[in-house]
Amino acid sequence: MSSHPPPVVDVICVGFGPAAVACAIAFVEKRQKIVSQGKTPALNTIRFVERQPRCSFHPGMLLPGTSMQITFLKDLATLRSPTSSYTFINYLHEHNRLVTYINRGSFIPSRREFSDYLFWAANKVTLEDGIDVLYDEEVLQITSDGTTVAVHTHRAPIASTTRLGHPQPTHTHYGRHLVIAPGGVSRIPPSLAPIARCPQIIHTSVYARSIDQIISSISVRFRAPNFSQGANIRPLRIAVVGSGQSAAEVLLNLHGRLAYIPFHHDNHGEVSLDASTRAHSIDLIIRKGSLKPSDDSPFTNEIFDPSSTDFVYDLPSSRERAEVKREYENTNYGVVNPTTIQKIYETIYEQRVEDDAHARDAPSDSCHRPRINILPYFSIVSAISNGCDHIPQTFSSEDSLSCEDATVVEAEHRAPVPHTFTTTLRHILGAALDEERTYDAIIMGTGYERQSWLHMLDEDSFGNVFGFSNHPSSSSSGFAKANHIDRRDSGKIDAEDPQEIYAPLSPPTTTAAASSRSRSSSRDDAAQTPDSRSSLNMSPVGGSQPLEERLPSGSRSTTSLTSSHHPVGPEDETEMLSPAPSGVITRVQGLKISRAYRLLPRDPWGENGASETPLKAFKPRVYIQGIAEETHGMSDTLLSVVSVRAGEVMDDLFRSEEARVREEDRAM
Repeated sequence: MSSHPPPVVDVICVGFGPAAVACAIAFVEKRQKIVSQGKTPALNTIRFVERQPRCSFHPGMLLPGTSMQITFLKDLATLRSPTSSYTFINYLHEHNRLVTYINRGSFIPSRREFSDYLFWAANKVTLEDGIDVLYDEEVLQITSDGTTVAVHTHRAPIASTTRLGHPQPTHTHYGRHLVIAPGGVSRIPPSLAPIARCPQIIHTSVYARSIDQIISSISVRFRAPNFSQGANIRPLRIAVVGSGQSAAEVLLNLHGRLAYIPFHHDNHGEVSLDASTRAHSIDLIIRKGSLKPSDDSPFTNEIFDPSSTDFVYDLPSSRERAEVKREYENTNYGVVNPTTIQKIYETIYEQRVEDDAHARDAPSDSCHRPRINILPYFSIVSAISNGCDHIPQTFSSEDSLSCEDATVVEAEHRAPVPHTFTTTLRHILGAALDEERTYDAIIMGTGYERQSWLHMLDEDSFGNVFGFSNHPSSSSSGFAKANHIDRRDSGKIDAEDPQEIYAPLSPPTTTAAASSRSRSSSRDDAAQTPDSRSSLNMSPVGGSQPLEERLPSGSRSTTSLTSSHHPVGPEDETEMLSPAPSGVITRVQGLKISRAYRLLPRDPWGENGASETPLKAFKPRVYIQGIAEETHGMSDTLLSVVSVRAGEVMDDLFRSEEARVREEDRAM
């Protein structure tokens, strides 16, 4: 009985969010350009594997009235190719809305409209020959035999498991090259991680899809049985953790929702003078002293220009790159759009007006309006679930936790609905005693981590080639600039095992075309829908030759990635970039990345060097998307650079493949 070999596509990509859709578009248009020149493309097929049922853009934060933080010109194609048929302008044209959009007088689309644009572009590109997208496929592991990569997946829901409880692979997809665009996973504060399985503890990434059910379940539990109108026995109490845009938007959205939920007043209809018991309340818990505005002024926005990508990448060490990032954090991390801040401040001011009127027995709406309380300089240090079975009852922020434990799980895997959660709040400046507060639900606006792709890569297949270990015994190391590779030795190939000798190939290929980008915000403009498992830190190393059309040979550095493994994220988005605390395990030591976002093999002839030439024994080229902020600048996780970055990756792939074909032709 004969068996046919499995089909092998030219490129296989993990993920199909905005970054991957941009790659699909760039792939199609690069191929079309080659054909128009009367040539045969070296690459013709690309497959995308996506765990979600459809391409989406932050569905958990598609709230009414929310807008993007960037111009529509930072779409999936315009900055790379303004005449592309995949631009936002063409989307408007095909839907007969271009003129009416112009009449709006704004370059900023609503978040809902941009999400629809992404869905339109994803569907449009999948109709092209050679483009294959598989939804509902979750990646379990990526392996390689040195010639191709194999992406092992299962389809949701999980139909079968191993005896250890892990899902059995049900599909294997093969490709000659690999692009990894994994998105991010919700950061869970250590103190909340063990109770994160409770359905009333959610991250903002799933807020829009979960909040109706949460409020409904809380209302049913606390509903007064003797009231036909279904009023609650007491006001509801909800906490929002975080000081970024997502937390701020959720705060305002909750305020509007709770206004329509009645409750029964005690004391025969007389309301208490205690504001916390006479109305629904929402506590915004932030580690800062106040909400900070985002800076999107023109000069500041230049950090997202194309030249800034080159500037950051070419800096001599991780120290300089970290300094630039610190300087511009107020564009993106733990900051709020000034308009949103004004709305929150106005809402709180109106509370004070009503409170003053209520205090002197004047007509007041104080007992009917939900209350917003901002708790500055506070963090949750422990939490107790009251009435929720099957989960740990307490957890201290000093305890350790793995990323896997911290992951927000799907609703069907959650524990039973608890009555309440008792939290201990600590003033981070020590200016107040610890305080206990009880909540009916907790919403975490605590950012994302982006390191899941490391967990997917099989160490036996990729570890020796690229230099990483999946074992928890891996020691920590800091960022380091690698030695520059001598071009005379460019045939020497990176490897970790000195026992294996690899013959040199052709001279190093180079990266991409000109880049272009601009400002964007982590609040809603991240270039991938949340999906993965943790966060990565990187920095340059030595020896690539990208963007050769603008720079002399050898004038640019490659980049070394070392990642700090944060088991869980901090409670506040402002600390997403903090270094790992002492003793935290690091899984990656000295990964190298080129200017074209390609992972480079390790250099057996130099401690920290890297080579642009692929190993003879390891032919696949591996690229990463949306997780190289440490080396390529602050817009790497955002939409600003997504179209140009996709073009750079595809240019590099096509160029290297064309060089390989020419070499094979010469050898024949």
